[in-house]
Amino acid sequence: MKPIDYFSLLQKEAVKIDFDPVEKLISLVIETKDSGHTVYACGNGGSGANASHFVQDLLKCPIRDFTSANGRFKAICLSDNTPVIMAYANDMSYEDIFVQPLMNFCQKGDLLLGLSGSGNSRNVIKAFEYGNSIGATTFSIVGFDGGDLKSNSQHTLHIASNNMQVYEDLAMVVLHSVVSTLKPS
Repeated sequence: MKPIDYFSLLQKEAVKIDFDPVEKLISLVIETKDSGHTVYACGNGGSGANASHFVQDLLKCPIRDFTSANGRFKAICLSDNTPVIMAYANDMSYEDIFVQPLMNFCQKGDLLLGLSGSGNSRNVIKAFEYGNSIGATTFSIVGFDGGDLKSNSQHTLHIASNNMQVYEDLAMVVLHSVVSTLKPS
């Protein structure tokens, strides 16, 4: 595939995105901050990188006054702590790498964002099952057919692309659009 073909495919898939779930994610992120709760994000591979990037953006981009604690988000990316991930993967299973740390912190009213191209990442699904069981709000961004994560999510943005790179690119564009609504003018 030539670069121009990839950009054409990306554009073709981008116009299919349903913006109602994007607006819902924006409102959930704001509600979570305003209620003093925490946003958690997780994913594997490129989705994990997108989760990490989103948390980085939440922790910095919306701040209007860097000398104040006001207006700041509480956000944690469960994909970022490599020693914790390896410890749980080694001592328990790879399916437990997100749910176990989540059990240390997550509370009712927190927001859990999961990204998965296939929608079948058991470690993300297991975290969502736990989040749902304690009253956290769960929101997934999934590709392909949505997989099992779609049915384990209270809210879902389904990017119905069967191309993993297109899914990952569009998921990041969506997350950037969320953060852009939170940035100071």
